[in-house]
Parts: sequence; structure tokens; C-alpha cells
Amino acid sequence: MTRLLQALNDALEAAETNSDFEPFLAALTRESGFDFYAYLGLGSRKIFARSNYPDAWQSDYLANSYFSIDPVVNTARRTMRPFRWSASNYQDQDQWARDFFSRAAAFDIRSGLSFPISIGFGGMAMLTVASRHDASMISLEIDPVFAAATVGHIHARLRVRGRANGKMLVKLKPQEVACLTWYAQGKSLRDIAIIEGMKYSNVCFHMSNARKKLDAGTSAQAAVNATRLKLIP
Repeated sequence: MTRLLQALNDALEAAETNSDFEPFLAALTRESGFDFYAYLGLGSRKIFARSNYPDAWQSDYLANSYFSIDPVVNTARRTMRPFRWSASNYQDQDQWARDFFSRAAAFDIRSGLSFPISIGFGGMAMLTVASRHDASMISLEIDPVFAAATVGHIHARLRVRGRANGKMLVKLKPQEVACLTWYAQGKSLRDIAIIEGMKYSNVCFHMSNARKKLDAGTSAQAAVNATRLKLIP
């Protein structure tokens, strides 16, 4: 995998634009024995992804805000080091994880390697190369500093503020938008229940889901993130 990382660095230097680089990234992924690549940036102001995963899987991931439960993303957050993964690694985890990998397998995504790095304000960026096979036999004898530098280089190239073709991974339900909007205006959860004609428990439920989707630890942070992402007025 060190050779792949070096080739990616070379491609970044040679490519003049992102549109030039991404075909290089897809080709290098295939040459290294994998089928797909995915870049994911989870920042405090923007959630951004680029990949050559099947369009149907990208739409499914978006519609269900899978990044908030994705076991690979959660492992990356916890370890912040390159790691190998496969669906079989997560069979002992909860039903959410098993369902996630079952759905991913329907799109020939079964194993891979992921390279996470820390970015500003507690965010994370990650490059993943994935395979249709059940397990990758690629060695993980990788210099983590070199891997982090390479992913950082990719992050700097692909993270362009305000790109129209960036894929936004947060999709809020109307109830979540309503609750966040009122909360951002200073209303309490009980106030929101009265205004929207909801049960207090339902307001708590929608706010909890919104926090997960927005990768926020508090409702206030969720409201700030939703405002920055222009998901609420």
C-alpha cells in the first residue's frame, strides 16, 4: 500500500485540477487490487465526500445519513490510524452494524483499507479503498506518518469551499428541520412541542436524530452546524 500512497502523491502533483486527479485515483485504486475509492471529510462546517461507489449506494448512504452509524467511520474516529476492515470483523457488533454491511454488500462493498486523519476543529478526513471480496490480503505495514501526509494532501485538494458538485451527506426530515429551526431561535424543547403540536417525547426524538446526523454532541452544536450547512433558515 505504500506504493499506492506514493503513486497518489505523484498523481496529485501531476494533476492540474480535481477533475484530472479523480480518474487517476480510480485507476490507481484498481491497479492496487481494489474496486472503489471514497474520500470523506467530516468537518465542523462542511460534510463532503467524493467516490466512485455505485450511484445507488451513494444515494442510499445520503438518504439514510449512514455516516453517523457507519462502523468504518466509527473505527476511524476511535483509532485515527490506517486499518483494514471487512464485514466479518463486525459480525459480533450490534444489529445496526450487521444491517449496514448487509446493505453495502448488495453493492459489492465487503472489505477495504481506510486512512483517517484529524482535521481542524475536531473534524476527520478519511480515504478508503474498498473491495468486492470478503477480505483483503494486503499488508498493513504502512508508515502512518506518510499515510497521514498523503491523505492530508488529498484532503487539501478535494476540499474546496462551496464546490457545487460536492456531495452533502446530511438529509434532515421536515420535523427535524422544524425543531432545529425553532431551537436556533432560542425556543426550548417544551416550547417547540407546543408550537409544532408535537408530544415533548417526539421533539426529543427528532432532536436526537438531528444531532446524530449532524455529528453534534449538543443540540446547540447541531443548530450551529445545520445553519452553516444551510439546512435551516
